[in-house]
Amino acid sequence: MGIITTNIAHCKDCYKCVRRCPLKAIRVIEGHAQVWDELCVHDGACINVCPQGAKKVESHIERVQTLLNDRRPVIASVAPSFAAVWPNQVRTLPGILKQLGFAAVQETAVAAELVAREHKKELIARKQAEGPLPLITSSCPAVVELIEKHFPESVDLVAKVVSPMIFHGHMLKEHYGRDCRVVFLGPCVAKKAEMDINEHRGVIDAVLTFEELEELCADLPLELGKPAGDFALPHPSSARLFPLEGGLIETAGMDTSMLAGSIRAISGMQECIDFLQELRDNRQEHLEIVELMACKNGCIGGPAISQTLHTEKRRQAVIDWYQGAKDESASEILAPARVPTRTYRSDTAARLPEPPDEAIREILAQIGKFSSADELNCGACGYNTCREKAVAVYHKAAEIDMCIPYMRKRAESLANVIMQSIPNGIVVCNRDLNIVTLNPAAEHMFVCSLENIKGKKLGYLIDPKYFRQALSTQELTIVEVAYPNYHLTTKQYILYVEEQDVVIGILVDITQEQKQQAELTTLRQETLVKAQEVIDKQMRVAQEIAGLLGETTAETKVLLTRLSNYIREEGNGHG
Repeated sequence: MGIITTNIAHCKDCYKCVRRCPLKAIRVIEGHAQVWDELCVHDGACINVCPQGAKKVESHIERVQTLLNDRRPVIASVAPSFAAVWPNQVRTLPGILKQLGFAAVQETAVAAELVAREHKKELIARKQAEGPLPLITSSCPAVVELIEKHFPESVDLVAKVVSPMIFHGHMLKEHYGRDCRVVFLGPCVAKKAEMDINEHRGVIDAVLTFEELEELCADLPLELGKPAGDFALPHPSSARLFPLEGGLIETAGMDTSMLAGSIRAISGMQECIDFLQELRDNRQEHLEIVELMACKNGCIGGPAISQTLHTEKRRQAVIDWYQGAKDESASEILAPARVPTRTYRSDTAARLPEPPDEAIREILAQIGKFSSADELNCGACGYNTCREKAVAVYHKAAEIDMCIPYMRKRAESLANVIMQSIPNGIVVCNRDLNIVTLNPAAEHMFVCSLENIKGKKLGYLIDPKYFRQALSTQELTIVEVAYPNYHLTTKQYILYVEEQDVVIGILVDITQEQKQQAELTTLRQETLVKAQEVIDKQMRVAQEIAGLLGETTAETKVLLTRLSNYIREEGNGHG
């Protein structure tokens, strides 16, 4: 799992992070956008752009709390961009951190000065060796990852100098002892990935973003006045400008007039990509040094830095901190016994193979794009072109139904099929009860055509009473309504749809059912009459039979009695 993850429950199919990421290091799986770590350079732009807050950065708060509760000293390395976050509390931060439990607090800018010097040394050495040039600065970990993963042919141009964070980690552990713990505080998400690079592992023990620091200090507000404490010596000088665009070159004190035309400072991920693409096509050896920073305007535009201040105010806050602290006494900044260096890898695995044309055409055909004229290139899916999106589908980084025009067309087509073929009448009105549309079944019911009736009041066609009721109550209304003029009886289901602000009536023709019901009722009544007549007749017959049976039985009884008496008499000796 990478350092940037997605809360699936909050990801709502908006594709905004896909649009924002120029590297398209996002995979959409079952409608949810997830960071594609193999392509991601951890610039963190997708985090702030997500409207649902679904992108989360691996938090080091608990890790830092554990370190602070340990017996070993914990040293804070504070990035110079902190002045852009708390311009009115620049002097109070060391005291706040010490109250949290940090043993010492030092500015990362101390190491940034040495990093700038090392860049200058390497530039001179490369010029003497006649290349390779231009030298690309190595302080931005997102830019380093960008080159390693997406422009590996330019790896040899990156300075072999570690970033100020790593350099400072080495310095602090050399000064305070190898058993101390170092926590870096800054605006950068990529630093969390940088600290785990194999050759640097263990130099930095945790990375807190400024946002995480504020969370850690939730019960200890920064407005505490001026608690005791100051940044530990030595104090930096020009390196406090390091987080600004061109800050490294300024810190290195390079003679920019001598380097006129051969030096460039570029900030912003897309701008860095554009430059590296230019460099790939044309080596541009007239350039001597290029400072690349992934965040627009430098580190003061980092993803984990407060956006409450306008960019220019953040920039000015850093300059004010630099100028206000220029006159403070500072001892010489000494480099560690062994100056740390960095090696780079060419990660060709991040270069996705180009799919065959046949596969792309097949994917485009699935979304109804059979020619270039069908390719709208609207960017709604997050990709710049339909073909680019088809390539992502091929690599299982995107899904077919991300194409919004296709899905809309499909939905409209399906809705149209239903409207045209359903046997029930459908009447749609706006909130003023003007007719918006009818389907063919409704046209047939009311002997009209949509062309002639569209836009007219519903009352022109039928009594709008129940439509008005549904609009008023915003509840489903179910009624039976007869229209003698149309020889029609309907069962109506009428509802108000808030999203579209329309009233929809579904009218089921029950004329035949009503007719059949009436015929059945008549038949039942006739049957009852006939049945009653039969019963009455049968009763009369039964009574007559009973009468006849009664007379015969009486006569038989008389005869049998006589016979019995005769036999009885014969048995007594009369015979």
